[in-house]
Amino acid sequence: MDLLRNMYVVGKGDHTGQFLALIDFDEDKKIYSVLGLPESDIMYISEHDINDGIENNILELIEKLPDMIFNDCQSEFNHRKTINT
Repeated sequence: MDLLRNMYVVGKGDHTGQFLALIDFDEDKKIYSVLGLPESDIMYISEHDINDGIENNILELIEKLPDMIFNDCQSEFNHRKTINT
């Protein structure tokens, strides 16, 4: 299942209410690059943890992001990654 470009909301746990935009996926490491909103946090979350969150109703799909919105999220992720390194 292709999860890139999806926006999820966290329904349980420490990040309840945070939105997660899945920006990129590293096939070798099985890690998603994620932009957490509204704080614009950059995160790296394992494929296992994302799938577990979906299967256990911790992550609720909001929508597949339209191109323009996804591009904005991707730009923000890359900007944050640059200033945090």
